[in-house]
Amino acid sequence: MKRKILYGICLLGWMAACKDEREERMVKLPVNVKASVSLYDQFGNYSSDALGGTSVAMKAGATPVADAVTDADGLCSLQATTGTYHFECSRNGYATVVTQPYQLLGGSNAYPVYTYLREVSTTRFEAVALSMFGGELTVIATVYHDYPYPILGGNYYPIEGIAFMSTSPDVSSTNYMQAMSFPVQVNSGETSMQSYYPSSIYFPSGSTIYVRVYGLAYNDYGTYDAQTLKRTYTTLGPASATAEILVP
Repeated sequence: MKRKILYGICLLGWMAACKDEREERMVKLPVNVKASVSLYDQFGNYSSDALGGTSVAMKAGATPVADAVTDADGLCSLQATTGTYHFECSRNGYATVVTQPYQLLGGSNAYPVYTYLREVSTTRFEAVALSMFGGELTVIATVYHDYPYPILGGNYYPIEGIAFMSTSPDVSSTNYMQAMSFPVQVNSGETSMQSYYPSSIYFPSGSTIYVRVYGLAYNDYGTYDAQTLKRTYTTLGPASATAEILVP
């Protein structure tokens, strides 16, 4: 009986050792990745030229594992071992993108990873002024942008702005209470007027509304945070000077 028990213990130990050895071999399996990074300009157009030069970092958590730079076709290759990784893609003038995690199990074929970067807006707003009547806030500003074609009044074009509002003089894209995004419908150097009804809960009578306006890449809807109930925007252009108005 003792011999059978001893044999069973040895068998279990051998099986566990084999399992550990298999897992160790699995972890060390090579992984090849073929990353493809596309580029879109701030007006939402696909950029087919000059795709090279995007940095791609392969990471396990916060630990860098491999890195590469895309070629003229927007492609690059990376090598690692079996595991779960995400990819951080960055390029000057574009918003950095961090992909979802990929579980890579090894094999002879390269794992495809597709993502894209969006150009940061260069649109800027100057001489920002505010007016308010009947609870409606109007933001008036001179707009400067790089859209290459003339804009005809009343039409929508792929140029956007966003006004961040707060009762704090330190209002910014990360410190705000409400935000208003809007299309820009004027040529560069002309005056834009946009109206909005701010919340009377946030901005009651007698309070001061502080506003800063930024350019925003076309169709950047931001990433919503359920905890803060706010959105984070990655393609914002330069911030305007802060304007303020007293709520009647």
